[in-house]
Amino acid sequence: MVKLWNQEAADWRLNLELGDAAPLTLRTTGEGRTLTVSLGGEPTAETARRAAAKAVKAIRELGAVSAVLDAAPAVEILREEALSALAQGAELACYRQETWKQADSKPFTLYLTGADGLDAAAVLAETDAVIRGICFARSLTNRPGNMLTPALMAQDMTRAAEAAGVEAPELTAENYAQVLEGVIAAAGESPAGQQVAALKGSLDSYNGFYQGLQQYTAGVAQAQSGAGELNTGIGSVKTGADSLSAGAGQLYDGILTMQNGAPALLDGVTRLRDGAMELTDGLKEFDERGVQKLVDAFDGGVGELMDRVDAVKAVSQRYNTFSGVSPDMDGQVKFLWRTEAVERGD
Repeated sequence: MVKLWNQEAADWRLNLELGDAAPLTLRTTGEGRTLTVSLGGEPTAETARRAAAKAVKAIRELGAVSAVLDAAPAVEILREEALSALAQGAELACYRQETWKQADSKPFTLYLTGADGLDAAAVLAETDAVIRGICFARSLTNRPGNMLTPALMAQDMTRAAEAAGVEAPELTAENYAQVLEGVIAAAGESPAGQQVAALKGSLDSYNGFYQGLQQYTAGVAQAQSGAGELNTGIGSVKTGADSLSAGAGQLYDGILTMQNGAPALLDGVTRLRDGAMELTDGLKEFDERGVQKLVDAFDGGVGELMDRVDAVKAVSQRYNTFSGVSPDMDGQVKFLWRTEAVERGD
């Protein structure tokens, strides 16, 4: 906290020094707790801001909870800009990220003096608003990655506005840019407008990062799904390969069985061939010794022989007794055909 000094007691006294010493050089002077910081020969607002921050950090490490800073050397040259820069440096030196701090830090108060002729209260009030905006932006952007989303950041900004009594529209990832552009236009070139513009730039960057992360996550999910389908396909291929292997085994067994049965099959085919040749020889011999001789016996008149056989067969069906039978009895007569003996030729 930065206040105008009203004779309050303080742990340390801080002095600003102009001269040839290198800027931001620290040295203790006099008796008691007094620290002098150099602004160099040509001080600027940035030098004043960094000098105040360095001095406050140094005495806080020594346990200080308050100090009085004489701003006259810088105010004589830079006027209101010097007073604002010194207050910013002191406040930012005390900033801690609330989300991650392990224990509450002791509050620190810097009292400013040497601002005669300035509306110091107004300058400090405006500076306080700027500092709170900077610290708020730091708290937003220093969060863990899973909380760096435009939606969560917009919610925090809305709560901060409500806590400050400012009526603010609901900020979302879709409308934050438009709302902040309106604030920037209203603030103009003031420090507050510049800080809001910087905040919007940070939000734009994080929004781009977040959208890219969303696309990457969607791509990973799609790749995972494709990997699952590929794994399923590999399983199907493996199953088919197993079936193919089993079928190949069965085919191999069948080939072995056929190979083992081939000699028996060959032997059977050989016997069949030999039997066929024997049958052919037998039929040829039957024709030569039986059929042809029968035909020769009747001089080729086989038809006449068959006529006689048919006639004898017809007579035998009607002639059933040589000596007669009673009406209630049946008889049968057989006719024998006698020929000369058939001799086997040599």
